Amino acid sequence: MILGRVFCRLEVFARPGSLRGVIRVCHVLASVGEKGGLEKNVIELANRQAALGHAVSAVADETMRPYFDPAVTFLAHPMGGGRLNPFNLLALRSKILSARPQVVHAHANKAGGMVRSLRGWLPGVKRVATVQNIKRSARPFRDYDAVITASAQVRDSLGGIPATVIWNSIAPPPLGTREAALATSPPFLGGPEPVFSTVGRLVPAKGMDLLLEAVAEVPGFKLWLIGDGLQRPLLEEMLGRLDLRERVWMAGHRDDAVGLMGCSDLFVVASRNEGGPYTLAEAL
Repeated sequence: MILGRVFCRLEVFARPGSLRGVIRVCHVLASVGEKGGLEKNVIELANRQAALGHAVSAVADETMRPYFDPAVTFLAHPMGGGRLNPFNLLALRSKILSARPQVVHAHANKAGGMVRSLRGWLPGVKRVATVQNIKRSARPFRDYDAVITASAQVRDSLGGIPATVIWNSIAPPPLGTREAALATSPPFLGGPEPVFSTVGRLVPAKGMDLLLEAVAEVPGFKLWLIGDGLQRPLLEEMLGRLDLRERVWMAGHRDDAVGLMGCSDLFVVASRNEGGPYTLAEAL
């Protein structure tokens, strides 16, 4: 699956005969410190493109460096500042041009808006944006040579901006992933009730608070809530208030999240707003 995505994303913006052989592509990712579905998507895409022999660079916050393969040229840029700060944009332009790309590929809102602001300052470089989620405003994704969306629903939210739908795909997990997770003895397995799982950052958009409210109303199953984030104190408080401590395991961040999904009986997506959940592809 990941090979198809790699080739589609290299070719979707190309005109016949315009990009051949080794392609120089620079990814721009504005996330800081977190590795959710969006970040996994970009990291796997860049790493695989580099493995295929393309000249791949990534402009991202220093906190993202450990996730990229050495074959990807990592260009650190502080992403905590404002997306319209002119000094920040000039520094970003310098980083992008230092990679001498044929294509710059911006991922999600902030990076999309920043690269769009540089549209007249990247001569000869094709600009591509990937949109992962439903948008209220499509402004960051106007004036691109090509736009990619994770689903038709996301495409339709862009107000008529031409876009190509390329579903998220994943690198298949190694053999034994489920067995390795099972060996850590996660709770509730082997009991009379089925075990449900959910994976995601603990932020309002992921709807984990809504999920806990639903669990409180529907008896007869256990839940593994896998992930970490700013809402963890709120969710811990809800466990006590809703008397769910015997039914819900707050697993925190787990490197074996995919294996744990495979150990559970049912996977739940509770997001308030979701375009093409990466975790859903992993669960399948």
